[in-house]
Amino acid sequence: MSEKIVINPKCFTGEQSVAFTNRGHLIPCCWCDEEWNLKTPAFQKLLKVSKISEVEDVEEILLSKEWQ
Repeated sequence: MSEKIVINPKCFTGEQSVAFTNRGHLIPCCWCDEEWNLKTPAFQKLLKVSKISEVEDVEEILLSKEWQ
């Protein structure tokens, strides 16, 4: 018999949590990493300023106008 695994993601418990995609972007939550969401105009604006390799520090992304 297998053990029951309980997962409580921070984004579900009301705590702010960010995620890194396999494409190198910082996103607000792992649940945002869905094709339909990534294609929305609002999320496209967010992605333009969220590429990790294009900043010196993650705080640059978090403090950007788009993230605020």
